Amino acid sequence: MAWNEKGWQSAAEGYAWMVPWRYVRDGDGWFVGGYSNVAWNAVDRHLECMADHTAVSDRASGQRFTYRDLYWKSARLARWWRDHGLAVGERVVIYGAGGLTALVAWLAAARIGAVAVLMPSTPSSGLLSQRLNECEASWVVVESREEALAVGRQTSVPVLVGGQDPVGPSLADVEERAAGLIDPVPVEANALGVLVYGDDGRPYAYAGLGGLISWAESLALNLDLAGGDRIGVWLSHQGLSHRLIVTLALLAKGAQVVWMGEDVQLAVREHGLQKLVVSPCDARRAAAGADRLDVILVLGHSRITPALPSDGRARWRQAIPHISAGLFLPREGGMDPGPGQDRTRGSRPPETTGTPPESVWDQLLQVPDVEEVYPMEDADTRIVWVRSGHPLPEPDERALPVPFGWTPVVLDAFPETIEGRVAGQVLASLWKHDSRISLDGVANPAVVEQLVRTLGSH
Repeated sequence: MAWNEKGWQSAAEGYAWMVPWRYVRDGDGWFVGGYSNVAWNAVDRHLECMADHTAVSDRASGQRFTYRDLYWKSARLARWWRDHGLAVGERVVIYGAGGLTALVAWLAAARIGAVAVLMPSTPSSGLLSQRLNECEASWVVVESREEALAVGRQTSVPVLVGGQDPVGPSLADVEERAAGLIDPVPVEANALGVLVYGDDGRPYAYAGLGGLISWAESLALNLDLAGGDRIGVWLSHQGLSHRLIVTLALLAKGAQVVWMGEDVQLAVREHGLQKLVVSPCDARRAAAGADRLDVILVLGHSRITPALPSDGRARWRQAIPHISAGLFLPREGGMDPGPGQDRTRGSRPPETTGTPPESVWDQLLQVPDVEEVYPMEDADTRIVWVRSGHPLPEPDERALPVPFGWTPVVLDAFPETIEGRVAGQVLASLWKHDSRISLDGVANPAVVEQLVRTLGSH
C-alpha cells in the first residue's frame, strides 16, 4: 500500500478518536480537526479485551506490567500531577537510562496533555541545568536515587523517582496518595506531544498522536504485526528515546513487549517471543534466537549494521527509524517551538504548506544505494522520488526516512531533460496515469516505458 492520503486514512481508522478528523491532510496538518489521546490509544482501548495480558516486561529489573497495571499507574500519576498544578502543554522531562517508570510517566503526561521530553544522561551537570531551564521543565522523572541526586544538585525542579527513595516522591508514593484516576483529555492530532534530544544535543519536536500512528504503522509493516504478538526489544545502543518510542508504538498495536538483554535464547524461550527489534550493534548476537523467531527487525542504519545472517527460521529485515526524519512540527524546522507556543496548534488554519527542511533530504541521500532524490508536492499528493543504484525490497522502501505523509517511490532511473535536469512533468504524468505523456525535451525517452511498468505496481 502506498502511503498517500488514502493509505494514512486507512491506517488512522484503526485508532480510537474522540473527535473524528475532517480532513486527512490540509496544508501542514494531518487528520485536521481530529482529537484523541496517546494514552487512550496505547493503553485504555485495550482494557476491554486485554486488561490482564502482559503489556511490557523488563528483564533487567524483573518488573512486569499488564495493560491494567499501566492504566492504573499512569492514570493515578496523571491525577496526582494535575492536582499539583501540571497543565496542558507543560513539560515533563524523562531523564537518564529510563526503566518502566519512564513509560508510565510518558503515558501519564500524555493523559493530561503535557509534553514528554526524552532526555538522555548528560556528560556534565552544567549541561543538564541548561537543558532543564531551556525547556522550562515542570517535573523531572528518573529511575534511580543516583539520578535523583544528580538532578537535585542542579535544579529546583521537583523530581519523581522510580523506586522507594527518600530523595523525592516515588511512583509508589504517588499511587498511594493520588486522589483517584483521571480520564485522558482530548488532544489535537497535530499538537506537540514529545521532544526528543538528539545526538547533536538539540530537542526535536514530534506530534504526539501523529507520531504514535506513524511509528506504530511502520513497525507493524516491518514486523508483520498482529494483535497479541510477543515482541522482544533490545536496543542497548540506541538509548532511552528509541526504546520508549518503539514500546509505546507496539502497545498501540496491542503487542506484548519484553525489554531484554544479551540472554537472547533464554528470553525467547521464557517469554515465547515471536519477533525481535534490535539495534545494529546487537544484530549479530540476536542471531542466537533466529531458530525460534519469525522476524528480526534491525532498527538502524545499514552502514553500521554487520552482514545479516541468512540461516535460521527468522526473516531478517532492516528499517531506519522515523525518529530522526519524520513528523517534524511545521514552521519550526522540526525544533522545539518553545514552552507555551504549541498549546493551540491545530485550532487555526495552517499559515503555510511547509516544505520539509533540506536536511531531511540530505539525510535520505546518506542511505546506501540512494543516489538522487526529487521531492514533488501538489494539492493531492506528496511524493519523494528516489533514484537507487539497486532495487529496494518493499519493506525497506516504506522504511526510508521520509517526513510524515510523504510517499517514497524508488526507481533505478529518472527521466531527464536535455539540460540534464529531472523531468518532473513526466514523473507527475506517470504518477497520475495520464493516457498521454509528452516527451518533448526528454533526453532519455526509453526510460519512460520502463517507468510505466514500475509505477504500475504502486
